[in-house]
Parts: sequence; structure tokens; C-alpha cells
Amino acid sequence: MNSTRQNNKGFRPRKLALSLLSVLALHSPLLLAQDDDTQTSESTGYDVSDWDITKPPFALTDVEINTDETTWSSLDIAPNGKYFLFDMLGDIYRADIDGGKATALTEDFAWNIQPAISPDGSKVAFISDRDGVANVWVMNADGTELRQVTKEKNNIIHSPKWSPDGQYIVVTKGIMSSRSIPAGEIWIYHQAGGAGLPIKERVNGKRDQQNIADPVFSHDGKYIYYTQNTVPGARFEYNRDPLEGIFAITRFDRSTGEANRYISGTGGAV
Repeated sequence: MNSTRQNNKGFRPRKLALSLLSVLALHSPLLLAQDDDTQTSESTGYDVSDWDITKPPFALTDVEINTDETTWSSLDIAPNGKYFLFDMLGDIYRADIDGGKATALTEDFAWNIQPAISPDGSKVAFISDRDGVANVWVMNADGTELRQVTKEKNNIIHSPKWSPDGQYIVVTKGIMSSRSIPAGEIWIYHQAGGAGLPIKERVNGKRDQQNIADPVFSHDGKYIYYTQNTVPGARFEYNRDPLEGIFAITRFDRSTGEANRYISGTGGAV
């Protein structure tokens, strides 16, 4: 699989290298505050307040990657069983279920991951940071007509999954408290957008460090299943007893609003 990027002037570098360059540039002492609203790089004259992840204002270098392997990739199989989608190095690819060449559905400098195909196969929900924070975006199955669904500015959205009717998307919302790793909540959004509704908020409020994550609808749409930390208290603990269980699967009944532990036991379940 050829993983190079191309624009009007030729190939673009892999975003991994660009991300490092961007971080160095944004933390450079050459960035001088001109007023409360604008920061301009002395070397480039670029207005940082107008930063666009997909249009970095730097000289580009060609980097080509050819591979037939990928690790730490999210995968989803089309409802018709003919193809699958996966993410690799921040782009989403489509490949035939029998193998062969993968085709990129996204080719830009945003970090695009965790594709989820709609039940009718016409849309793909995925996570992208193209607006500055990890949010849910939706595109057509061929990679066209991207539109933003969630518009979080402070919290991290991930793990989108469609409802069986294709109208809703359930996600994990990672929220920072006093720990460097965000604690999760389960939220549901209409595929057209909006503020969303919480399905399962943090048990111990804003100080909670325990995680609730990875929601998915049942095939009939009556339930939402998710993983929940079962260790008592608000603090995350590394040294936990697996014999008592660490995580369990909870089932949320959409008609009654009740949530009950569904699968648990020694070691736990996710």
C-alpha cells in the first residue's frame, strides 16, 4: 500500500513528521503576542489564531511509505460484507474483504481514526481533529462531503458507533479532572449534530478518574452496552485485584433508562 500524500504541487509529507514540526513551531520563542487575540510567527508572518490543521504554512517534504502491514488500527466491516475500513497513521482506508490494494478515503493533515460504517453502508462516522479537537465527523462512503457532528472544544470524543436506524451516534467523551488521562462518559448525538445527551455520566462527579467507555448499540437498538470501571472510589488505582474484577460490561435500557451490570467476574469484561 502506498501511503504518500499529494496536493497541487506534488506529494505531501506524512502527518507524523508534520505534527512534530507543528508542535515545535507553536512552542517556539519566535511566536510573539501582538495583542489579546492574535499571535504571529516572526519567521513566517502567519497568524496563529487562524491556524488550519489541514493547511499548515510550512515548507513540505516528500516522504513515501509502502507497507502491507498495520498495527493499532481500528477496523469496521461494511454491512454487505464486501469491504472493510481501517485507520493507519491518521488516515482512513478502504480495502476489499478478500484483500488487495487499499484506497485512502481521507488524505489530509488532520488525524482521522476509528471509522464506523452506517447500517445502510452510505455513511462513515469517524474521529478527526481537523477543527482542533477530536470530534465526530461523517462523510459519504466514498470519502466525499465531510461534515462535523460533535463540536467539543475541551473534551475528547472517541469510539463512535451508529444506532441500527442510522439516526444516532453513541460515543465516549473523555473528560479531564485531576489525572492526566481523561475519565470517560457515554453520550449520544443525532447524526445531524446538536449538543448531545449523556447516557452515563461519571459516577463521582467532576473529580472522578474512573473510566466509562466503548459504547455500542444492540442489534435491535433497545440497549447500549459499555465498559465501566468497577473499582470503588473516585481515584484511578494501578494496583488492583483482578480476582475482584476491574471492568464490567453494563447494559443501558433505552426505554426505561435503567443501567445494570451485564457481564463481570474475575479479571473483568470489556
